[in-house]
Amino acid sequence: MKRVNKSKEKEFFNIEHKVRSRISFDNFYKLAFYARKYFHELISEGGQGKDILEIGCGTGSYTFTFSPYAKKIVGIDISDTAIEIANQRARELNQNNVEFFVMDSENTTFPEDSFDLVFGNAIVHHLNIDQAMKELVRVLKPDGTAIFLEPLGNNPFIVLFRKLTPKYRSPDEHPLKPKDLSFIQTFFNYSHIKYFCLFSFLAFPFVKTKVFPQILSFLNKFDHTIFNLFPFLKKFSWITVIMLKNPAKKS
Repeated sequence: MKRVNKSKEKEFFNIEHKVRSRISFDNFYKLAFYARKYFHELISEGGQGKDILEIGCGTGSYTFTFSPYAKKIVGIDISDTAIEIANQRARELNQNNVEFFVMDSENTTFPEDSFDLVFGNAIVHHLNIDQAMKELVRVLKPDGTAIFLEPLGNNPFIVLFRKLTPKYRSPDEHPLKPKDLSFIQTFFNYSHIKYFCLFSFLAFPFVKTKVFPQILSFLNKFDHTIFNLFPFLKKFSWITVIMLKNPAKKS
């Protein structure tokens, strides 16, 4: 499994949380609307009254989004800049069930069986998957659930786009491949993987128009029809949402 240089990752995201260079891609990320909607639904339904952990929480936007559903929610990130911003916002909002810590997702300080639900948005592809999954299994309760939204690494157009925009990428990020997804599944007794955004890219020219929502909705439905007819095309999608339940027996 890929070894990750933590100091470089921390440096990259400390800078990114100050300058927010990726904001220029906001219109492009609107193509991920249905993936994010599904991601939100899974967490909202699974997190009711539960102890929740967000790994790679950044400045805490998702942590705050799901705090109304949670008994307690904790956000961790390797970037101390991000956590400083998140803690400041938590104080301003007077959120009593929210906590943030600077912490490595591969080596947390939480006791075993601490959380009912762990989730992350585009974080696993920044980690050593083996170490991250072992730590995930350790901190999850025996009947716990993990939910991740992650980019995939097989679509040739997305691969080219990433190569053309290296300054927006951290040094060790590695969008997931089918072998990574298969490996992740070995740590849990149940898994479900849903794929998004293949032909949905065709909606991008309309992103600033009034018809964009209708076009994106049609193409999202078309994507899932194609995935059902030709499952091998799933690996060329851009985004996947991974749901994992019941950690396998801990070694």
